[in-house]
Amino acid sequence: VDKYEEGSDESGSEEEVEGVAQSESESKEDPVKVLARRMTEALASKRNARRLFKDVITEAKRLQQPNIVVFALSSTVRFTLEQYSHEKCLSIQGWKEALAAFQECKAIIQSSRLYVLETVAEFSPAVTQETSEKAKEVFAIDFTKINTTVVVGGIRGLYESLFEEVRRMLINNEKQYVQCLEAECRIVEIGYELLEKAENRKSRIPTLLFSALSQRTPAMHAILCKRFNLSTPFDITGLYQMAKPDSLTMLQYAYHLALIGHYRQAKNLLVSDYSATKLLKQDEDWNGNRFLELKDNVSISIKIAYNRVIVQLAIAYFKDGNVAESAELLSGLREHANKWSILFGQGLPFNSFNLPKDLRARSTMLFNSIQIPPHCHVPQVSVELMYFVAISMKRALETSQGMQSFERDTFAALRRNVNDVAGEASTSNEYILAFDDSLQSGDVPKMVNALNSLPIWAVLDGDASKAKIIQKAKAIALQCFIYSSAANFTSITSKYLQERFDMSEAEVRKTVNHTILTSPEHLTAYWENESEQSICVERCNVAGLRKTLGQAARNTSAIQVPTL
Repeated sequence: VDKYEEGSDESGSEEEVEGVAQSESESKEDPVKVLARRMTEALASKRNARRLFKDVITEAKRLQQPNIVVFALSSTVRFTLEQYSHEKCLSIQGWKEALAAFQECKAIIQSSRLYVLETVAEFSPAVTQETSEKAKEVFAIDFTKINTTVVVGGIRGLYESLFEEVRRMLINNEKQYVQCLEAECRIVEIGYELLEKAENRKSRIPTLLFSALSQRTPAMHAILCKRFNLSTPFDITGLYQMAKPDSLTMLQYAYHLALIGHYRQAKNLLVSDYSATKLLKQDEDWNGNRFLELKDNVSISIKIAYNRVIVQLAIAYFKDGNVAESAELLSGLREHANKWSILFGQGLPFNSFNLPKDLRARSTMLFNSIQIPPHCHVPQVSVELMYFVAISMKRALETSQGMQSFERDTFAALRRNVNDVAGEASTSNEYILAFDDSLQSGDVPKMVNALNSLPIWAVLDGDASKAKIIQKAKAIALQCFIYSSAANFTSITSKYLQERFDMSEAEVRKTVNHTILTSPEHLTAYWENESEQSICVERCNVAGLRKTLGQAARNTSAIQVPTL
């Protein structure tokens, strides 16, 4: 036992001597070279890279070596982001640490006026040998020159990585969603600071900022800035001019125009923009009407952006009272209601749990890059209810003009599921059917109550849009009543119409005049006297009369007159 203890003391003393000798050799060596070797070890480390870089940063600050501090900070940002590259997203705490290192790195570069060398080499902690070779290439630069430093990928590259990670966090981190939304607002504000330099305006930064801000309205942006105590500008037009002029950017700009209610400009952009010619093709339906649709050879992200533009255009048309155009835009998407989450980038097109483990992470990362954050999702239920309201009003309008409506089967599924709508409605489907029945029968109180009960007005910005739609529904109900009453009444007073449909005298006259002008072949209507206090109505069928006269003419020409 004594010999063992003596041997252990000797071995321990030998190790201490070697450590002291190594520390003495390091103390004699140039401190900058020592830090360079430590950074090489940190780059080659798999698990302890961030801790080693933290030690290097502390020592470099003590030695007043800002170039080494900047390189270590930028490498910390890279390693923090790449450490979670195979996960769904980075934690909010990890992202804040990376952002703090990025901010400190940027501040040191600006205050010390360092010359930054950018390299495209990226350090991966998974491959030690390749990392060491790349580290040797980097440290071939003389770090003894205090005014020269290296930032892998540059400041712009670090910013783009932080921005993309925020998008992943918004899609996958539902528990900390408010904090992720704050992170997006802060990274946007930092992007505007980087745009103060002219060289950054030609990078991807304007495109990234535009992709985030184009999904907001000015009111929503003001609320977010007030909530998180920020003062970020909102210059969509300026960002669009600086952004990369591609098809995706054009569709995002069209979406923003439709979002703020400029649907005519958005539609003109889709038709006339040069990027649109590479995306859209012209086709004809069975009735000979020409329309534009998306080509088949476009990417998934382009298809998702185009579908979002179409839905937002339909919402904008509906808010303005143009229900026929809104129903036309939504009719194609309604056929794929069971694939809604896929069409709009709001979910995965498969169940990832059924995939093998190696494919699960890869496929999830692929579709995460094209998904839309939840606060930008299109509400499926509200849009479908809006579509039913638009179809009901369009069908009633066509009926009031004597046209044959092809929307009869739209409500067939609803009527099969709802047994009785004569009583008090309680569900959304019952409210839709009650609205459809009261619109054609002219029951204004029931029609208004059904519209007020539908959960669609939060999407349509509340009372202003509701008032327009109710007024439009009253006008259509009045047109339906005039057409259906032509066989029952010789004349109808204006006062009666005002009281029945709760409209002013000017609104009644405007609607009646519009009915007279739009239904000349199916309805004869005119004001009875100059005071325009009553309207005379009478049904006519010019089209049927033309058909009868045509058949008579053909039969007459077929008669053979005998010759004498």
